[in-house]
Amino acid sequence: MAKGTKSNLNEAVYYNLSNKMEPEDIDFAATVFEDMVLFDKKVDLAIGRPKHTFQRHGILFFPLYLVVNDAVVAKIAVFEIKNEDLVSVMDDDEEEIIDINKKTANILPIITKQQLEILLKLPSSNGSGKKIIDSKEKIIDSEEEDEDEDGDEDGDEDGDEDEVGVLQVKPSKQISKDIFVDNDATAPPPILEEETEEDSKRFRDEYIEDDSNPWVAKFMKNNNYAIHEVEANGDCFFAVIRDAFKSIGKDTTVAKLRTLLSGLADEDLYRHYRDLFLMFNGNIEQLKSEIKELEKTFTELKKRINNKTISKEEKIQLVELAKTYKAQYEDLQEQIHTTKINMGDVKWMKSIDSLSALQRYMLNSSYWIDSWGINQLERILNIKMIILSEQAFLYGDLDAVPELNRAQVLQCGGVDEEAQKKGNSTPDFYIMTTYSGNHYRLITYSRNKLFVFSELPYSVKVLVINKCMEKNAGAFNLIKDFQDLKVRLGVENDSDSDSGSVDSAADLFDKDVVFTFYENSSKAPKPGKGSGETIAQKFSGDFTKLQAIDNWRRKLDDTWCAPFTLDDHRWNSAEHYLLGSQYKKGFPDFYLQFSLDSESEISKDNKTARIAASETGKTKEGRILRDKKVVKDADYFELGPKQRSVEERRLAIEAKFEQNLDLKHLLQQTKMAKLMHFVRGLPPVADLILMKVRKSVT
Repeated sequence: MAKGTKSNLNEAVYYNLSNKMEPEDIDFAATVFEDMVLFDKKVDLAIGRPKHTFQRHGILFFPLYLVVNDAVVAKIAVFEIKNEDLVSVMDDDEEEIIDINKKTANILPIITKQQLEILLKLPSSNGSGKKIIDSKEKIIDSEEEDEDEDGDEDGDEDGDEDEVGVLQVKPSKQISKDIFVDNDATAPPPILEEETEEDSKRFRDEYIEDDSNPWVAKFMKNNNYAIHEVEANGDCFFAVIRDAFKSIGKDTTVAKLRTLLSGLADEDLYRHYRDLFLMFNGNIEQLKSEIKELEKTFTELKKRINNKTISKEEKIQLVELAKTYKAQYEDLQEQIHTTKINMGDVKWMKSIDSLSALQRYMLNSSYWIDSWGINQLERILNIKMIILSEQAFLYGDLDAVPELNRAQVLQCGGVDEEAQKKGNSTPDFYIMTTYSGNHYRLITYSRNKLFVFSELPYSVKVLVINKCMEKNAGAFNLIKDFQDLKVRLGVENDSDSDSGSVDSAADLFDKDVVFTFYENSSKAPKPGKGSGETIAQKFSGDFTKLQAIDNWRRKLDDTWCAPFTLDDHRWNSAEHYLLGSQYKKGFPDFYLQFSLDSESEISKDNKTARIAASETGKTKEGRILRDKKVVKDADYFELGPKQRSVEERRLAIEAKFEQNLDLKHLLQQTKMAKLMHFVRGLPPVADLILMKVRKSVT
C-alpha cells in the first residue's frame, strides 16, 4: 500500500506528503538555492535540517521548502542521499552546508506539477509564515522580525499555534488574476442600487404567487429571485462559483478551482477523513455482528415457542421475549441504514490510502464539496457563500413571522479556524446558492449572479443578522459590513441572553456541539447541520443513533405528544401539563381539563389547549373554552429560588423522558450537545432544565 512519494534510492522508503514545515526547521537559518528547476519551473528552494528517519535503510534526507517573495510557502520536495554520499554534497567553502546543486537528480518532489503551479501563483503568508529578511539568505521567524522592528517582545500571540501551519495563504486580488481570466466580451451586469426596508416591503406586496415560481421566490415572497441551473453532479458547487464570476467577465473552470482546493489538503485533513471512514465502517461491521447473534438467538427462541411440551404461560413469555428481540433487530437494521447514509460523505475513502491519493481524488467530480472545502474556497477567493436550504423549505421548517424573524432556511455554516484567527474580514463578493441536500444551484437576484455587499437583497441581509449573528458568533459576525448594518438596524447583541446560569452549568454541555429544536423543526438535517446548529469535526460521527430517530428534534420539544403520569393524572404532553398547572391551586377543576383523564377536547390537542389558556380563552369562531372568571394562579410566575413555573416544568420534563423509554433513549443520544430551544421572534435559549434531566437519566 502506497504511503507517500516513493524513494528513488530504496523501494522500501516512502516520504510523507505533508506540506507543513518540520518543527525542527522553525527558526532554522537555512540556505536558499535560487533558480532550481522542478517540473520545468524555476523555483527557489530552502533546505531544512537533515532527517534520519530512514537511517536503517541507509538514507539521509533534507526537507526542501518553496520560497516565493522572500517567504516560505510550503514543503514541496526532499533531497535524499545515501549515508555514504554525505561528504560528496558538502559545500566546497563551508563544510557544514549541503549543496544540492551537486546532486540535483536527488531532488524528489512530493507534490504534483499542477499543485506547484498553484503554489507559485498564490501570495505568501502575511505574518504567520517564515520570512527571509537578510542578505545572507537566512530564514527566520516573522515573530523575531516583529521584535527587531517594533520592539514588541510578545510578538505574534498566535505564533506558537501557527508555526507548523505553513500553507496559510492570505486571500488577495493576485489569486483572482491567476484563477480567473478576464473576458472583455462579457457585458457587465447592471449595478444594483442598495435596497431599503421600504423597497423590500414593496417587493413583497407586489409579489405574484404562481406554482411555477422557484422555491426561493416563494420563500422570500419576491419575484426578483430566480435559479440558474448548473451541472447536476459533484461539480455543482464549483460550477456555481464559476458561473457567478463568469457573469462579470471573470472566466475560470471547475478544474482550476478543484486544483486550487486540492493543493490546500494536508495530512490532518487526510487523517480526519480516514478516521471517519474507519469509524463508520467499524460501526457497520459491529452492528452486522450483533444482528447475526440476534438471528441465532431468535431462531432458538422460535424452536422453543413451537415446542408443544411447554406450558401456555411459558409460551406467552417467550412470545413477548421474541417481540423484544424483533424490536432490537429492527433498531439495529435502522442503525446500519443511518450509518451507511452518514458514511456516504466519506465512502470514497475506501480506496484512498495517502494524502497524494486524496489530492488526486479531489480533482475529479467524484469528490463533492464539504464544509472544509467551502471554508477554504471562501478564504482563498475572498468571497462569502450565502446558502439557503431547499430541504428546510420543502419539509416545512418555516416559522411564518415577519421579515426580521424568518425561519430555518438560511444555513449559517461554521467558522473556519484561519478566518477566526484573522478576525474581521471584507469579502470582495457574495454568492447566493440553493442547496437541496445533494445539489447546489446558483440563485440570481434581478438577474445578477454575483454581488457586492450593497447589492445584496435587504431581506437577505436582515435574515443573516437575525439568524447567523446571534450572540456575536459565527462566520458572518466576522464581516465588518454585517457588523455595521447590525448596529444601524439597532439589533441588540444577544451574547448575554443566557449567560450566567448557562456559564455556571457548563458541565451540562459541550459548546462545540449545538442542536436547535422547536415544535416544527425539520427532520431533514443531520445532527449539527440544522439552522443555528454547529458541530466540531471531531464529533461528526458521534450521533449516528440520534439521526436514526425520526423527528428527534420535535420530540425534544414540550409540545410532542407522549403520554405520562404526573400528580396522579395522565397528560398527553409536557405542554398540556404546563398550561393546566397554571390553574392548579385556584381552579383545580379547570386544571384537570388539560389531563387525559377528563377525556376533554382540550386534553387531546395542543392547539386547543393553548387557546383555552390564552388571554381570551375562546376560539376565532367565538367558542368559549375558558370562563373569564378562571384566572391563573398568582404565584405561578413569581420569582424566587424555587420559581413555581420552573419547578413545574422540571417535573413535567422528568416524567416525560423517564416514563417514555424511547424518548429517554433519544435524550441520551444527544450526549453532551448544547440543546437550544428556538422561540418565535426571540433568539434560541439554552434549555438548562432539559439538559439537567438528560444528565440525570444518563
